[in-house]
Amino acid sequence: MARADPAAAAPAAVVAAHPSVHVDRTYDPVGAPITAAGVAERLGVPHRTIGLGEYRARLLPDDAPLPFQPSMLASIATGIRHGFLGNSSPGLVGLLDRLPTGASAVAADTAAATRPGAR
Repeated sequence: MARADPAAAAPAAVVAAHPSVHVDRTYDPVGAPITAAGVAERLGVPHRTIGLGEYRARLLPDDAPLPFQPSMLASIATGIRHGFLGNSSPGLVGLLDRLPTGASAVAADTAAATRPGAR
């Protein structure tokens, strides 16, 4: 989901504006899950699964990431690979009163914008 979606939902403000509608409700403001394969498909590039060791090795020689980022990115990749970030909930839709921005589109647009030569 786009970062603007949770901000637009402003859960506390939405609930405070009409508290009786939200009695005994719990919200988990997450959008639809995304996958690397889905982002690759949107970009029109092949997706190849690699081991986390190879992924980390590819991150380490690059001087661009800050020292903590390779470990952080490997941790996120592990979470994605094992489905820990694959849940969704209708809570954000209810708070936004519209469908959230597609996370795969946001990820693909970001990846396309950071490709070498894209700037």
